[in-house]
Amino acid sequence: LVAGRLFGEASIFVMIVEDFGYPDNRIVFDPGDPGRITVVYTVTDELRRRAREARRLTRRFLRGLRVVPLQTDVQLNFGHACGTCRAGHDPATSVLDGNCKVHDLDNLYVVDASFMPSSGGTNPGLTVIANALRVAEVIDARLGAREDALAAQ
Repeated sequence: LVAGRLFGEASIFVMIVEDFGYPDNRIVFDPGDPGRITVVYTVTDELRRRAREARRLTRRFLRGLRVVPLQTDVQLNFGHACGTCRAGHDPATSVLDGNCKVHDLDNLYVVDASFMPSSGGTNPGLTVIANALRVAEVIDARLGAREDALAAQ
């Protein structure tokens, strides 16, 4: 109601810039309480520069219209947490293998956005869905092979 009165017939545009997997950004166990996690997130100067450039390009695209920025600095957004479960071949440097299976655990797969190194500056929903379907096929094939082996005994 308040927004309707404030903005009237306004159109709201959301600008998203890719949030790279900076090595200092991470989720860690809280040293004071190992049952809790802490998000360590630093907005780098490089990210601020890219956000400023994206705002500049948006203003240029909307030239001739009244533009009112609702935010002028990069904000932490937990909406699409990507990169929290790094994928790779080496369990010492990654959590998941190429099929999103947790290393050294036979029956745990991660298919949310955490397997993605970055959101790519867009909503990762369709990519997450496509990957989940791909991993489901891997799991189905694996379970089918196991059933075949059991039936052969």
